[in-house]
Amino acid sequence: NSASAALTVTQTGAGNAFVVEDSASTDSTPFVVGADGKVAIGTTTAVENLNILSNTRNFVELTRASSNTGQSVLSFRKARGDLTTPTVVSSGDASGSLNAYGYDGSAYVQLGAIDFSVDGTPGTNDMPGRLVFSTTADGASSPTERMRIDSAGNVGVGGTANSRTKLGVQGTYPATSGVGIGIGLLGNVDPSTATAAYYCVYSSPTVAAGTLPELNYNFVAQGVFTGTVASQSAFKVDNTLVGATNNYGFYSTIAAATGRWNFYAVGTAANYFAGDIQLGKTVTAGGTTGAQTINKT
Repeated sequence: NSASAALTVTQTGAGNAFVVEDSASTDSTPFVVGADGKVAIGTTTAVENLNILSNTRNFVELTRASSNTGQSVLSFRKARGDLTTPTVVSSGDASGSLNAYGYDGSAYVQLGAIDFSVDGTPGTNDMPGRLVFSTTADGASSPTERMRIDSAGNVGVGGTANSRTKLGVQGTYPATSGVGIGIGLLGNVDPSTATAAYYCVYSSPTVAAGTLPELNYNFVAQGVFTGTVASQSAFKVDNTLVGATNNYGFYSTIAAATGRWNFYAVGTAANYFAGDIQLGKTVTAGGTTGAQTINKT
């Protein structure tokens, strides 16, 4: 009968609803559907809705072969209410989580998680979401949030994403000794692919129509110091920057015109140059003359 189930198993007692065993007597790793509807594979009792246990390989594989762009999907769905009458979720509701555990000698302890949550007030065809990545610190037994991507695409590392910052790094910068680095750009540059100029940090924003009072490509402001800092630099170049044919601690190519300055310092503190200073033009009362070098003394 095409309108009815091909096979129905009804458990009217207290035992399992369905069991598949091998030739072992009794099989310790069967396929079991309990009376409560929980499924166990590799064990006789399911603790969660689906438990898969193994002493060797334990893989779950989703394979799709089709002549289109479709993919295999693992979905997490969340609603308030119940399955018969679901209701809208609320901001902060968790929709799904990928959790990982390690055995500490006596119990399984969580070592990390990826969480999917509602990140705002939902509406019809409007479901703001966020991703939170967490890891467990050394000496701890529960995860701490390490990175968040919110519904606006803002990324927070070490703390909640800031609504005014596309990428924010917060927290205590780790350094057991020596130099501590907040953000490090390390690795190899391949000249075979980067045949032109290569930029470690590059900024080229587009400003929409209107008036923007100020645009700063690099901005430095001091936080609260409760300890003592021997010295601080808003811009510092190490003395190892000498490996190229030409090496510039600061390089600017802005052409001369009204309101343009290759170097502009309006602070009242003194300016200090330890080396010689070469001026391309000597400014005088009557105009400019040729290049001149001011030797340090």
